[in-house]
Amino acid sequence: MEKNMKKDDDIVQKKHKALTKYETVILPRLTEIKANLRAGGTEKGIKEQLKIADSTWRKYKSDHPEFRAALMESEYPANLKVENSLYERCLGGEREVKKAVKLKTVTYKNGKREKEEERVEIVTETIFVPPDTPAIKFWLTNRMPEKWRDKMDAALSDPDGNAIRIELGSVEDVAK
Repeated sequence: MEKNMKKDDDIVQKKHKALTKYETVILPRLTEIKANLRAGGTEKGIKEQLKIADSTWRKYKSDHPEFRAALMESEYPANLKVENSLYERCLGGEREVKKAVKLKTVTYKNGKREKEEERVEIVTETIFVPPDTPAIKFWLTNRMPEKWRDKMDAALSDPDGNAIRIELGSVEDVAK
């Protein structure tokens, strides 16, 4: 009998346990959060919108592997789109664009203009887009930093490979 009372007490305690912010704020809006990330939103923007501190957000990701996995899975399509877009900008090439074109139809009867009609149609035009130099630079400096970074390390050495030390004096020393 005493065992049953203890079980009942445990159940009552569990029923009165306060819900965490993760349970009240994150879980009910998880679908919305994932959709926001798929559409290109950022974790930072979501944290601000939900009024969740960065440390708390990191704790949720650490304590709830399913939450972390959902975030990563949702960001992937948006990141892939951006990567592909950057790649395409680097290469340049032909692109199809839609354009509105105004067309005019003139009807003649017995050599005289009888009626004139105008309409707008959407047509597809192929254009050439040149490679984008800033996109190329960004791509190369991030993908091959040892070869394409802005700052190059240079060391002076003599023919034997020994480092050459250069000492610069003050302006007064040079003037003497």
